[in-house]
Amino acid sequence: ENAKKYRSIAGDQIKVLEGVYGNVPAMKLKLAEINISNKDYQGALEVLLNVKNGEPDRTSDLYVKSSKRISEVFKMQGKWVDAAEYPQFIASTAGLKSRWVDKFWPDMEKFLEECYANGVPRPKEIAVTKKIEYRMKTPDEAEFEQLQTVWDLGQQKKELLTPVFLWRYNFLKGKIEHFKEYSQLERMLLTYKGKENEKEFITTDFMARYETIKALVASESDFWKLHRNFQDLITKHGGPEKVPADDRKKYDDGLAKVKELNEKLNGLKAIKIVLPEEGAPAAEEKPSEGKTGEAKTEAKPEEKTEAKTEAKTEAKTE
Repeated sequence: ENAKKYRSIAGDQIKVLEGVYGNVPAMKLKLAEINISNKDYQGALEVLLNVKNGEPDRTSDLYVKSSKRISEVFKMQGKWVDAAEYPQFIASTAGLKSRWVDKFWPDMEKFLEECYANGVPRPKEIAVTKKIEYRMKTPDEAEFEQLQTVWDLGQQKKELLTPVFLWRYNFLKGKIEHFKEYSQLERMLLTYKGKENEKEFITTDFMARYETIKALVASESDFWKLHRNFQDLITKHGGPEKVPADDRKKYDDGLAKVKELNEKLNGLKAIKIVLPEEGAPAAEEKPSEGKTGEAKTEAKPEEKTEAKTEAKTEAKTE
């Protein structure tokens, strides 16, 4: 009873802080947990739904964590159909064995099985033992796969395609494409550098684009880390305008650098990717030189034949 009393006091203090600092999602989540501890499930749901509905990016950590917690509260209330709604959506779009599930809800399959055991119909399209094969390899590609799922759904439900989501989708798509091109140009450089046909492929235009996209890939990687940190700061402080000035400047400078390099890259000549396995002639090493500095030579075939004939004739004469 005393613990419940102290939790209520803590909840009241959080409400006071909300009045001072504004609508801070991190504080609301703490308030929801206090309500759950006090078994005030309806109060917790109201807070969690407020957080979820106030988050425009349907793929953000905040949106996912609040949605998951809502399902868990419905389970506590014995509302199994409501509890199963969000994990069923994830299972049907990302898959039970997806990287999303591994990251945010490792025991989601177990959660769904409990829902099914309590009367929730099992959708035919969801197989519990379903194993998803992925083409995606890098963390960026894995994340973009999730964004692509929302993008596809957004073709019917336009409200999913918020400005925040569209920016994130387009930035990550460009980041992946730039890294892919950089990797191909890097392979070309390693393939033809120091070979006889080097000048045919490693041109001035090639090097200009290679150096620019190399710098762009590095800047995009640095900015993406800044972006993630900035989102955490927004959640912590209750809005972008409340983030410390130094952090806002780092974010703005990083974004400006990416924009500058993108514009520079767009003004450069595109390079055709030509590698040996795609039909390019095999690159050969430049001819080695002897001690005198002259290239080694071999006798022509007809000269070898004449030498053998002369040797045989001399042997017969003797």
